[in-house]
Amino acid sequence: MTTQRFKQYLHRTWLPGEFSGGLRSLINAFADKSKSVSIKWDRRLSGGFSEQKEVSISDIGSVETLKNGSSIAVHFTTLNGEGVYMSLQDWGDSILAIYSGDSAETLLSLCTQAEKELGFTEYVASENVREPPASDTNSRGTSRLRCFLSYRFYIRSEQASVQIQKFLALLGVEVVTGTGYEPRSISDKVKERLSKEKPDFLVYLLTADGESAWIRDEMAGAKALGVPIVPVVEENTTLQTGILGDSEYITFTQGHIGDSFLKLLEAVNYVRRTRNYPKDSASNTSEEGAK
Repeated sequence: MTTQRFKQYLHRTWLPGEFSGGLRSLINAFADKSKSVSIKWDRRLSGGFSEQKEVSISDIGSVETLKNGSSIAVHFTTLNGEGVYMSLQDWGDSILAIYSGDSAETLLSLCTQAEKELGFTEYVASENVREPPASDTNSRGTSRLRCFLSYRFYIRSEQASVQIQKFLALLGVEVVTGTGYEPRSISDKVKERLSKEKPDFLVYLLTADGESAWIRDEMAGAKALGVPIVPVVEENTTLQTGILGDSEYITFTQGHIGDSFLKLLEAVNYVRRTRNYPKDSASNTSEEGAK
């Protein structure tokens, strides 16, 4: 069973070598260095380009700091044999941290030590909303990504959809759904919203309740418009043959929608890069745990 912890910290400036030194101390304190330690650094370059590279512990000094939308992800095995993942991402005036592992006790210890080694302070969102610069806005006049979340309007799917919406909101993503009563067919309502809202990507939540009868048409329409599709599928869900086509999908076990969040985060980052969106700070402070 995977446990996850989300934290948002106030952005800070590190002295030369301070950030990489803190990471090294954190890894040395927790990791079983006889096993593989994965460190991936993703940084933004001028001209809208990005660079992704693997970094070894011995070369961790090359990791400068978190700025301009950069991120770093670390995966290792602890001395107790537990798998641990930590991701730190620059979100402008804050840093989003995701801790994932096999036990809540280990994550709490890792989180506490990370805050100490890296000098993190919990982020408190300002009530004053800052308008983004005109150069950071898209055709809708906003710097926020927009996601259309499609799911079957049954209790099981709705419960999972609430958690997905909360997670996407934490990432600064505006979520549009087909909920809300209108005196017409659900398929017509969803299709119209899909066309009207012009989402940057679509998330299809598929649970054992079954898929929506109109999902095949929605996916075909989205592909025709070049809109990225992210299916999130509960394990043991029975689907019509070929309904997902060649789309890569994310899986989760029943009652553990949080299992999908790491890959969902990767999907959001991919859309941001390919559509040249700035990373938008989350609108409010949040700490979530999913099991």
